[in-house]
Amino acid sequence: MLKKHKHINTFIVQYIPLFLIGAIVLVNAYPAPALAFVNTIQSPATFTYGKIIEVTASAYSSTPDQTDASPFITASGDHVRYGIVAANFLPMHTNVRIGNEIFTVKDRMNERYNNVPIIDIWMPSREAALAFGTRTILIEIDR
Repeated sequence: MLKKHKHINTFIVQYIPLFLIGAIVLVNAYPAPALAFVNTIQSPATFTYGKIIEVTASAYSSTPDQTDASPFITASGDHVRYGIVAANFLPMHTNVRIGNEIFTVKDRMNERYNNVPIIDIWMPSREAALAFGTRTILIEIDR
């Protein structure tokens, strides 16, 4: 039985370096998904203050199926609250006027919405988000 362990140890010592080299080659050949994602990100569009644009608006709430693993923290690191919107086509911290209210871009949407004029308005409950639905609205880029 002692010889069997010796053979296993010899196998491990001889072949682990090959497995490690293979893993390193694989990682270099196929970059991690996060690195690939970074290359697809494009800069948000630049808008002048006071410009009015038509966007598709939807609403979301802090539930894990509508957000990520930290549903109460925005992409900017702030806690969610009324007045926050998610948008990928506007720079972070941009203020937008919707009707008579000012909202701030503090969150991001899924990457499939990059450079698409869609905003997602945070709501305190799933019911409120569902009641808002999806609609086309006008927003004004504010300071």
